[in-house]
Amino acid sequence: MNRETWLKELANNAISAIAQRIQYTEEETAVKLSCGFPAKQGKRNPVHASLVPPTNSEEFYAEIFVTPELSAKREVSRAVLPLLVAVVTGDYRKHDAYRNAIRALGLNGSELPTWAREIVDNLPAYPHASLTLPEVKKQTTRLLKVECVPCNYIARVSRATLDRLGTPVCPACRQSFTEAN
Repeated sequence: MNRETWLKELANNAISAIAQRIQYTEEETAVKLSCGFPAKQGKRNPVHASLVPPTNSEEFYAEIFVTPELSAKREVSRAVLPLLVAVVTGDYRKHDAYRNAIRALGLNGSELPTWAREIVDNLPAYPHASLTLPEVKKQTTRLLKVECVPCNYIARVSRATLDRLGTPVCPACRQSFTEAN
C-alpha cells in the first residue's frame, strides 16, 4: 500500500462516517488526496494539509495535499479529517455549515474523537517516512537608508544607485542626503 492508497482508504471510510454522523445525504463527493506541499503559514502556524476546492480543478475534484513532514497516521488523520468535512458539506469557505459539522463531529479539539480513532486504528501504518524540509532564509532588504538631517526626510536607495549616481538630493531643502547607519 502506498501513501495515496492509504489516504484514499482513510477518505473513503471517513467520508461515509462523516456524512452519516451529520445526516448529510448530498451527492457523492469526488476527492483526491496526495502527499504534497501545502501553503506555508509560518513557523507558529504550520499548515499540515490544504484543500483545493473542485471549482479550481479541471476534473472538478476536491484535492487535499498532506505535507511530507508528517509520518504518523494520527497526525495525518488530524490534518485531513477537517478538510474532508469541508468536502462533505460543500462549505469550502468554512462558514456555518462547516463549523456546525466540526462541532457535531467532535473534531474541534486536539485529539481525534472515538469514531475517527476507530477508523484510523483499523488502517495500517501510514506508509511514509517524514521529511525534514530545509528552512528557506528570508530575503533581507537590499535598500540602504539615506536621510536629510535638517528636514528629517528619509529615503531608501540601492547600493548600485549610490555607487553609480551618488546620493540623492532632498526635494525639500535641495541638500544631499547622507547615508544612515
